[in-house]
Amino acid sequence: MAWPSGTKRVSFWSQSFTKSVLRQSRTSLSEALQQTNLYRRSSRVWKERGGDEYRYKERGGDEDRCKERGGDKDRCKERGGDEDRCKERGGDEDRCKERGEDEDRWKERGGDEDRCKERGGDEYRYKERGGDEDRCKERGGDKDRCKERGGDEDRCKERGGDEDRCKERGGDEDRCKERGGDKDRCKERGGDEDRCKERGGDEDRCKERGEDEDRWKERGGDEDRCKERGGDEYRYKERGGDEDRCKERGGDKDRCKERGGDEDRCKERGGDEDRCKERGGDEDRCKERGEDEYRYKERGGDEDRYKESSAFIVKVRTATAAPNH
Repeated sequence: MAWPSGTKRVSFWSQSFTKSVLRQSRTSLSEALQQTNLYRRSSRVWKERGGDEYRYKERGGDEDRCKERGGDKDRCKERGGDEDRCKERGGDEDRCKERGEDEDRWKERGGDEDRCKERGGDEYRYKERGGDEDRCKERGGDKDRCKERGGDEDRCKERGGDEDRCKERGGDEDRCKERGGDKDRCKERGGDEDRCKERGGDEDRCKERGEDEDRWKERGGDEDRCKERGGDEYRYKERGGDEDRCKERGGDKDRCKERGGDEDRCKERGGDEDRCKERGGDEDRCKERGEDEYRYKERGGDEDRYKESSAFIVKVRTATAAPNH
């Protein structure tokens, strides 16, 4: 029987070549493969990793990254078969079958998902609005950020309240529960507040324009900082009543009554006033030196340095000699 031209010869030649190669020793085959791999590694970058191809044969044969990891394909067969990243995590696919049955980010709305399986919950970010969620399961609550506006929340459960930032405007809040008040920043304008409760007053910044207040009531009533220090007021009532710093030091006023009454620093030193009565009465530094005044009475009375100076002698001589003219 006549064969078409070249058909039998090619077929016979290929079979003969295959048989001749298979008859070679196993050692020579391994050496040839090693030499081929070395040649491929030196010739092309994508041959460096020991597989069949790097990025080129991804769509038809075995691929280096997926062989290294235990799957069948890396990015090429992502739309039909097993994939390396999903095999590592316990699912069926990562990005390949994203629109099919088992999937990484799309199936998060209804089935098992790789990140949530690792953490013990059902879903990661998508089912946060309807079912259990991985972060909230880890923390003991029902929802992380999704159900913050209606139910229990993970951060507030950790702290003892009902909500963290969502229910700040209507219910109990985590930070204020920790401190003993009702609200932290939400009810600052209507109820009790955490910082003022700590200090003994009614409010810090919330009822700033109401009855009991931190900085505004400083002009007429009790104030939190001054209560801590023993006086009635801190900075505003310094001009009319007792003051906290001056009470601590033993005088009546710190900076307010410096121009009319006793003062704390001068009381500590033995005189009547420090800087205020320097223009008319006894002064602490000059009392320490034995004279009546320090700097202000230099021009009219006795003074320690002025007495010692030659200017005083000249002035005395001039004043004494003036009536004789």
